[in-house]
Amino acid sequence: MANPWPRGLRAGSLGALRSPDERDPDAHRWLLAQIALARVNQLRPVGALQQAIRTEFTLRFAWSIPSDEALQAIASASPNGVLEVGAGNGYWAFLLRSRGIDVLAMDRFPVQDGENPVWTRQSDATVALLQRPWTHVQSGNGKDVGVYGEERTLLLCWFYSTQTVQTYRGRTIVFVGEWRGSERFAELYDALERGWRTRARIALPHFYGVADSLWILERRA
Repeated sequence: MANPWPRGLRAGSLGALRSPDERDPDAHRWLLAQIALARVNQLRPVGALQQAIRTEFTLRFAWSIPSDEALQAIASASPNGVLEVGAGNGYWAFLLRSRGIDVLAMDRFPVQDGENPVWTRQSDATVALLQRPWTHVQSGNGKDVGVYGEERTLLLCWFYSTQTVQTYRGRTIVFVGEWRGSERFAELYDALERGWRTRARIALPHFYGVADSLWILERRA
């Protein structure tokens, strides 16, 4: 079967996931171009190959792929800065900070500490390449939202935590992921629908078969 992705990009070829300067603020443009090319040509990686490629992309970058429109929407909704919980390797935080936005990024298991279960499940060679965050991510979880998050916009990127939403005392949540994508998180969706209203929804570039978007949510009066 022919490789359905741009030449040189195959499952297991981590080197192909590097841009010329991976920490450059415009690095995500390269990622968008790779996915756009595959989509425009109507090429569909399937099965194990699709999952392997997506895993490599998400480990290198993020679970959802940001766009300029999405980043600008977050900036406009965050006059007092952003608090990202479950920040992973800090890719979204890195791009927002590159735009001059004050971002406090935290994760229960910061990647650089070597204890994040998503990264430690990978091979030693993969971990060696990926265990360097895009930007600083400090240790913290949903319980810390009450301390840091009253004035900041809360950013949740594929981080499904009802406790975090219930602890947050601010006015704006940016939720990135698949809405009602799994009944495992029904309690979270119920809490958001009860207490929050949608101000905007922005479609994101995504992998075939994944329907993630960005929602800007305002607390109901």
